Amino acid sequence: MQKELTNLSKEEKRSYWKAWVASWLKSGEDKKRFCRRHELNYDLFMYYSRRYAHKKNQATFVPVKLVSSLSSYEIVFPSGVVLKFSATVPLPDFIRSVAEWL
Repeated sequence: MQKELTNLSKEEKRSYWKAWVASWLKSGEDKKRFCRRHELNYDLFMYYSRRYAHKKNQATFVPVKLVSSLSSYEIVFPSGVVLKFSATVPLPDFIRSVAEWL
């Protein structure tokens, strides 16, 4: 249930909404249903969820399958995307390049 936010400091509001966004991400619910269930202001939640749910610097671990042959590597992502590259590129260099791109 949403509490009165007008008397909170900027940092307190930020912490308040970050906690709700984290809770929503764990819930797997759509935003409207989540807000209705917790009596949250949907427009405010939309603003803060866009702000905090998809930070570029957040570490996200995705399970992948690495397949190797003498000539190439393949990274198979859970989504079905397959990334193929030459085995002549050292694997640590390739991983560093991909991480920088993300």
